[in-house]
Amino acid sequence: MPIITDDKPGEILNTYSVITVEANEFVGKIHNTKKRMPLILEPEYALKWINKNITQEEIIRLLKPIKSEKMKAHTVRKYIPVKPNDSDNKDVIAYYYYPEMVDLFYSNNKT
Repeated sequence: MPIITDDKPGEILNTYSVITVEANEFVGKIHNTKKRMPLILEPEYALKWINKNITQEEIIRLLKPIKSEKMKAHTVRKYIPVKPNDSDNKDVIAYYYYPEMVDLFYSNNKT
């Protein structure tokens, strides 16, 4: 994680970035407006990605969506935290049944 110093002397901000790529077929059905998804690297490419000597050409080759077959998903309940740091609530990741999404999640993806 890069260290970024704020305008205030001595204050360090911890930051991160999410690289997005064009959505694969599966995520495109879910994120159907902007058709994008986070970059997910195959495990064999992770070390290459963090190698400080990676070339621009190698980076460009890695900026591809992961294959749909490598993914699976399940629906979760809509959740808005009441307090900051309320993300430990188990409801955040608990399965939730949405009848209108049956075709999307169960035609390609048996979980």
